[in-house]
Amino acid sequence: MGYKKYKRERSFSDIEVERVLEGTLKLMEKINKVVNWKDIEAVLMEYYEVGKSKEGADAYPPIM
Repeated sequence: MGYKKYKRERSFSDIEVERVLEGTLKLMEKINKVVNWKDIEAVLMEYYEVGKSKEGADAYPPIM
């Protein structure tokens, strides 16, 4: 079965989404430089029972 091929040009919404994502990524990089994730994870691990139960799927790490 054949499929119609066409060249898709970027729309205004494509450009706007790229701009917003670029700004969001820069913000997340700034946050990552400031936050000490190891300390936060240590506090979370005190209250998060990772892998204690034999039932169900494996748990995600608490930092997630």
